[in-house]
Amino acid sequence: AAAAAAAAAAAAATVQLPQIRTDVALEVAPPLALEPPSIGSWLHDTHARKPCAWFCKPQGCANGKECQHCHLCDQGQLRSCRQAVRALEVVAEPLKEQHVAHQSAEQHGLQA
Repeated sequence: AAAAAAAAAAAAATVQLPQIRTDVALEVAPPLALEPPSIGSWLHDTHARKPCAWFCKPQGCANGKECQHCHLCDQGQLRSCRQAVRALEVVAEPLKEQHVAHQSAEQHGLQA
């Protein structure tokens, strides 16, 4: 009985290791670049980035590493950035007109 109890305790203490699949190829990420492709690319992971409109074109960006715009953004990010700017312009236009009218009234000594 003691031998059976010892065998049961040894079996319970055995750690089950996960099975390693050898039939699946592993994808290895490419090494990260130590330096971004352009100055503007430093902001790629922030909402302050500005995608370079020239980088994805056949002639490429003439500014190269000195470009102030992001060379890590793809065409889709450029498109969504432009759409966001247009949406802000639509919202800001009435406010801009109101501000100009207010400044004009102040310059002429009128209360707005």
